[in-house]
Formats: sequence, structure tokens, C-alpha cells
Amino acid sequence: MRRLTLTGGVLLICLLIAGQAEARHASWVPGSPTYVTEDDMNRLLQQTVDSAYCNGIPRFGHRGSFPDEEFVYFDCELNRNGTYCSQVRFRAIKGARYDYFKAKYVHTYGGCY
Repeated sequence: MRRLTLTGGVLLICLLIAGQAEARHASWVPGSPTYVTEDDMNRLLQQTVDSAYCNGIPRFGHRGSFPDEEFVYFDCELNRNGTYCSQVRFRAIKGARYDYFKAKYVHTYGGCY
């Protein structure tokens, strides 16, 4: 009888863990805003441009405290093939796969030279 109770307890714990993981994935809706760090956004953009430097914008979504601050909107400076662009705004959105994100272009407030 004791072995049956222990097995039932382990089964219950496994079901609870699986339910929490499924609920977490259910809240991941691709295309919706997500919080990421400035370093994460810089790394993502540097895959397509020569250099990128992004600052998070606190008034459009800010979570955490230094040095682990996370933002939704970023103002970035980009350099690609000798062209420098300033104040390019991006928004972090959830990607198609869980825990991946994309940078969605919003607007260029500066200019490119």
C-alpha cells in the first residue's frame, strides 16, 4: 500500500510540472511584445548589420533592475556597409519558436549618412 501511495505522489508531481510547462508555452503567442535585454537585442541585430548599439526605452516597457533590465522598445544606432543610421526604433516580439524573439522595425527618428 505504501508503494502505491508513493507512486501516486510521484505521478501527481509529474502531472503538475507538465501542466505548468504547457501553460507557459500557451502564453507564448508569436508576434506579441516580449521583454529582452539590450545585449540580446544587440546580438540579434549584429547578425544582419556590421555593428549595432541599442538602448532600451523605459517608458515603453521596462522590467527588472540593473544590470538585468529588460525592455520592449529600443533606440538603436546601426552601421552597415559604411552607412550609419541613428535613432532607429525596434520592438521586440515573440518568435515562432518558444523563447525566441525577433526585432520588428518601427521607425527611423534620425537619419542615415
